[in-house]
Amino acid sequence: MGDRYEELELHLRPRTTETVSIKIPTDTLRSLEKVAANRDMKLDTLLKFYIGQSLQQDIALERAIKEGENTETVSREAIFKILDSKG
Repeated sequence: MGDRYEELELHLRPRTTETVSIKIPTDTLRSLEKVAANRDMKLDTLLKFYIGQSLQQDIALERAIKEGENTETVSREAIFKILDSKG
């Protein structure tokens, strides 16, 4: 890529990973498990999906801020881009 935002790029190819441990309220965990089951996904896959979506939005907003763009518009555009790519 080589642009000045290269450090913010999402890398979708397999990479080295690390295990993390987080505390999630029990009711939230149960809700996540239900959503994962309804989507026929493993819980960890759903969590990675959610993290990836939010990261993509944050990267778009960071770029907009650095370029002085309207962040509200960019945020909506990032959301629609994600939704369009899913189907």
